[in-house]
Amino acid sequence: MDKLIDEDNIHKTIGKDPNLIKKIISLYLRDAPKLLDDVEDAIKNGDNKKLADNAHALKGITGYYNIGDVYNMCLKLEQAGKANSMPEKNQEMSDSVSQLKNLISDLIEELKIYIG
Repeated sequence: MDKLIDEDNIHKTIGKDPNLIKKIISLYLRDAPKLLDDVEDAIKNGDNKKLADNAHALKGITGYYNIGDVYNMCLKLEQAGKANSMPEKNQEMSDSVSQLKNLISDLIEELKIYIG
């Protein structure tokens, strides 16, 4: 499996101060699971606005560490919410969230190792 962390992007967006990086990553470890739960709840409830808002927030905080698969999955969900894709595409959105959960879980594990 390819590495999900983009270290160059971390240095570009946060800087190279290890204490600051650790602090920002700690916030991600705290906030990403909650936002992911909110995305999942939005899909279960057919709430396009909540989906768009929470996927956007998740995309934003993920962008410090990954501008690839995880970021793009958040973007896809955000766009689906903005396009009012639910309830017609609830199953497709649920499948996307399942993928995103796996990706974020992997990213979180990498980040924990990264900050030691």
